[in-house]
Amino acid sequence: MGDPTDSPAAIRIDMGEEAAGSPEGAAAFLSSLPAPLDGYGRDALPAEGGGVPPAAAADRIDALEVSVRTRLLELASDLLGAGDDGGGAADAGGGGGGRLLEYLRAAMALCVHLVSAAERLDAIDRADGEGGGGTDALPGCYRGMGSPAARKLPFLLLEDTVDSLPPALLQALWTAGVPDCGLSVLVVNLCASPSFTKASRFVLLKACNKLLRKLSNRDRDAAFAGEVMTLLSTVFPLSERSAVNVLGTFNVTNVTECEDEETFLGHRNLGADAGATDGMEVEDGSSSAPAEADGNGGGVDYAFYSIFWGVHKVFTDPTVLMAPAAGKPGEKAGAEAAAFDGVRAEAFIGDVRTVLAVLEGQPFTAEEIRQSKSR
Repeated sequence: MGDPTDSPAAIRIDMGEEAAGSPEGAAAFLSSLPAPLDGYGRDALPAEGGGVPPAAAADRIDALEVSVRTRLLELASDLLGAGDDGGGAADAGGGGGGRLLEYLRAAMALCVHLVSAAERLDAIDRADGEGGGGTDALPGCYRGMGSPAARKLPFLLLEDTVDSLPPALLQALWTAGVPDCGLSVLVVNLCASPSFTKASRFVLLKACNKLLRKLSNRDRDAAFAGEVMTLLSTVFPLSERSAVNVLGTFNVTNVTECEDEETFLGHRNLGADAGATDGMEVEDGSSSAPAEADGNGGGVDYAFYSIFWGVHKVFTDPTVLMAPAAGKPGEKAGAEAAAFDGVRAEAFIGDVRTVLAVLEGQPFTAEEIRQSKSR
């Protein structure tokens, strides 16, 4: 493959595990890389017999990292300088965006190739020591190239991309409008490779958290934020320590004051709740609208109002579900008396189902969605 082009097909570079199987495959893989990656690869894997001993593997990996990351930042700068940081984000899959995606995919493939070849060479060396061995041994320059620094480099490239581009461009590059070419697909393919350890993936977690913090308008960017979190859920198990509230701490200062029934009905009769749901059906089939006509065309009754904000209280401090059933509502149990209250938990789950059933039965209007996105 020659210089990067704007063609999306140029982005389709296979990951380099298979190319690491033989000297011929390794040489062909390096030649297939786009410039200047092919040169970076040859510098990291100097030919033997040149009269000058190659530098240590760690030094060659450090030099490769500097070169690869510098080139990525140059491409990101070109993309921003071309005016694609705002209105042109929709076309990020082509032009400068296409070149950046092609470079990312090729750079990740190079890292996979280095690590896979180093692992294969180590296996051949072990087999030789046990009296086995193979005849297709790779060049000795691959020894030591499977270090943690090489395994982490693809994720550092992703973090550099997140740091250097605005959210609009990142969202466009996430799928790029081309199958198997977006950032999300590159990450999933990379994490599927067994050569990349769990420790390296924490850089991915850091990069995705940075991206989520960039999405200031969670209403407008909710779908994109959901895609990012879905990606994390496919890479990390639910038992991942970073996804667990290890200390069991909660923001109990976030207190929502609920109205009493008299105040609630007074506000509703004054039209304060105009536009609220009208005659919605809850899970048990009963109507959430008040039985009496109040001149306001129905609306949410006080029972559903109490259920909705009661659920919020439990989400704010789930430890209330550990209080004994005989305790006062919302009372925290002491350490010696703490026990899971199945009755209270079952009631909470029923309330959550009621809220979800009401919300699903009364979708937001187009005007409500438009107002939400414009905030």
